[in-house]
Amino acid sequence: MKPEIIRWEGKSVSPNRSAPRSPLRWVPRAARIGLGRALPSAAGLIAVRIGGTAWVTVPGELQTRLGLDIKTAGRRSFDETFVAGYSNDYLGYFLTREDYGRPSYVACGSLFGETGGEIVRDAAVELLGRLAAPRTGG
Repeated sequence: MKPEIIRWEGKSVSPNRSAPRSPLRWVPRAARIGLGRALPSAAGLIAVRIGGTAWVTVPGELQTRLGLDIKTAGRRSFDETFVAGYSNDYLGYFLTREDYGRPSYVACGSLFGETGGEIVRDAAVELLGRLAAPRTGG
């Protein structure tokens, strides 16, 4: 049996479950906009392995720390790991919990709450793990 050269995995993630009950405290009340149901409730991530290289897509812009976490996890199983942002959708910025509450334009563009970035990062890491695992069955 030949070794698998190309393989892909997909996952739907729900960053909206982390949307804050109250907006960022530092944003002036007059500037707050309730988006409610206007935000998507799910987005797709895809991971692809080509030989010893893995690619994983995310539907927005990850803060550097989150992207490095994904690459570090990928290095456990792959020679190279690439993170492709702005893929299949654009849901804004995804930040670490620590940076979500800091006043910045990036935090204003992070629409899925303080754990939205962690949810996307964890989904990407899970996909890389599934890619690295031996395929079972037919």
